[in-house]
Order: sequence, then structure tokens, then C-alpha cells
Amino acid sequence: MKILKKFFKIKNLFSKVVVLFCVGFMAFVVCRSLDILETTGVNGSSIITTATIFFGGELAMVVTRSIFVGKNETKLKVVELEKEKCIEDKET
Repeated sequence: MKILKKFFKIKNLFSKVVVLFCVGFMAFVVCRSLDILETTGVNGSSIITTATIFFGGELAMVVTRSIFVGKNETKLKVVELEKEKCIEDKET
């Protein structure tokens, strides 16, 4: 149970898993394409290109999401802190 609690406390866990999956799958596709080239002599560049475009797009979406969400979260925290300060000032 302690391990699961620590596991779910990791910040941006989904993004990290997606990035690891994309990089791992791209490595698999490249190795498999080279294996096909070696055994049959068929050029596997179309497979590599298609996979690169698809998973590169996924990685680009994850990166842009983390950039824009990160900025909004910090802005929201600053606004919340300012509201708390205003409430404390009014109480005193």
C-alpha cells in the first residue's frame, strides 16, 4: 500500500508514462524495421516515418500541454495566495 501511495503522488505521472511509452515503442519500431531490412531486403523507411510522425505528434501534444498547464497552475496558486492575504488583512 505504501508503494502505491508513493506511486500516485508522482507529479505528471501520465505524461511521464506516455513519453516513456513513445520512446520505447519508437526504439522497437526502428529495431524491427532494421531487422526486416536485414532479413528480406525491403526498405522499412515508410514504417519508421509513419511511427515517427504519430508518436512525435503525441510527444508534441504532451510537451505543449505541460507547458501551458504549468503556467496556469502557478498563476492560480499566486491568485489564491493573494486572496488569502486579503482575507487575513481584513480579519486583523
